[in-house]
Amino acid sequence: MKLWKKMLCVLVACVLTLSFMMVPCSAEAVQTVSADTPVYKGVDVSQWQGDIDWSKAAAEIDFAILRVGSSGRIDSYFNDNVQGCIENDIPYGVYYYSTATDVDAALSEAELVISALEGLQPDLPVFFDVEDEPMMCLPTEELQEIVLTFCQSIEAAGFVPGLYSFVNYMEDFFSGEEFEHLMKWIVQVDEDACTYSGDFTIWQYSWAGSVGGISGDVDLDYYYGDLFGSNVTEEFKINSASLKLSNDISVLYYVTVPTGYSNPRMVFDFMGKQIEVSDYTISDDGRYCFRFENIRPQFMGENICATLYASMDGAQVSDCVEKFSIRDYCVYQLEAYSSEIMQQLLSDILVYGEKAQFYTGYDVENLVTAGLELSPSTFSTLGEERFKFLLTGEKNETADFTSVSLMLLNSVAVRFYISTEDAAPYTYRISIDGIDYDYTSEDLVYKNGRYYLDFCKFGATRFDQEITAVILLDGQQIGRSVTYSVNSYIYTNQNVADEVMRELLHAMYNYGCSANLYQTNR
Repeated sequence: MKLWKKMLCVLVACVLTLSFMMVPCSAEAVQTVSADTPVYKGVDVSQWQGDIDWSKAAAEIDFAILRVGSSGRIDSYFNDNVQGCIENDIPYGVYYYSTATDVDAALSEAELVISALEGLQPDLPVFFDVEDEPMMCLPTEELQEIVLTFCQSIEAAGFVPGLYSFVNYMEDFFSGEEFEHLMKWIVQVDEDACTYSGDFTIWQYSWAGSVGGISGDVDLDYYYGDLFGSNVTEEFKINSASLKLSNDISVLYYVTVPTGYSNPRMVFDFMGKQIEVSDYTISDDGRYCFRFENIRPQFMGENICATLYASMDGAQVSDCVEKFSIRDYCVYQLEAYSSEIMQQLLSDILVYGEKAQFYTGYDVENLVTAGLELSPSTFSTLGEERFKFLLTGEKNETADFTSVSLMLLNSVAVRFYISTEDAAPYTYRISIDGIDYDYTSEDLVYKNGRYYLDFCKFGATRFDQEITAVILLDGQQIGRSVTYSVNSYIYTNQNVADEVMRELLHAMYNYGCSANLYQTNR
């Protein structure tokens, strides 16, 4: 099963790296309600409910659906309500009250929702609230196109889409087979039962309910079927992955390891090798995070097979995601996002991979860009003084920097060369963005009669950022200081005679610029 069919995704950028994160939504197919279908009670809320005491509400409800926004704005209480649900183990979904009257507006609303869900893990679907009067007065085909556009964008971003509307609207406009896969949330208040003739998952049965911890009237809902979320038994599985592009390419796999399982680990099959990773961190939502790192850019088209293992009652259990490649993910995102900035960034990532293939001679018959219509950046000659490498101060014969260069290995690294007979007495301080990193002789490599230190604490958004390096003896600087950046190397070699190397450096620079542009405008 393809990873994007099993896992879900939103775009995330952080200060040091640019990440693509796939976030799971556990809800499954629409429910057929019958006499023995499990029923759960919940609420749907917005800023109109004000401050909610979710610890009190949790005693009376099984789930909540939170308004993420309306009219092009995020609900002012959305983040507080999400946090309240998470802290009190209340499974939650979200809804957006739409006012879209054309496809472009629907796309903008979808992008707003996806942005608001960045880094979140809703347990229930993302519902498109279709009830606004101007929308309902549109020709049927236009209305249907708006709904499908929004829902397809949400699904392309990796979330489970749903549709909210009145029972008569559902039957009149959204009963066709193109809407069958959507989870349906039916509005029909003050009735003994929901009379919708099709399959549905949630019934909003009251607008004037009362729930502890919520002031005033609140909408009440029934959920039919198996309710997914933290109040039910968790499933042992791989449930998300994050493509992390910084100075290297890594994939972060987030997994659910319920109580009772021990010795969790992951095995990655990649490029004919099996790599076992047993180190992990635990995220804020309790998931385990395993990192598969140092994927070289020329390998963006290669498949990763990831298998999660653990022990349960003396037996080994496993879950596997057979297929994930950087190329497939980028192609999927290119189809999902219409933003010019996002299209440019994804294009530049893939072109960077292509140029790395040419530079290394790796599988050039199957380029990562083959068959794709991309919109990469155009490289402009660098001419600014700030791109130059600076070596300042008086040379020290005992210990000093001699040169610096860019290394394209498993990761992008700035390599500082050091001349000294004895590296032990000194501290080697490298600084970027106001943060100092101190290294000792144990961190240095000695080769061909000289020492060097590789520094890689930066991401694509910081290729232009100045890196400074000094040598300290008893806290005092000796010798010269170095000022450098990734783009310093590109500046120096932008017109190098080797065309393959030149194009790789141009692509790398474009990728860094696009990452910066994306982060600035996200």
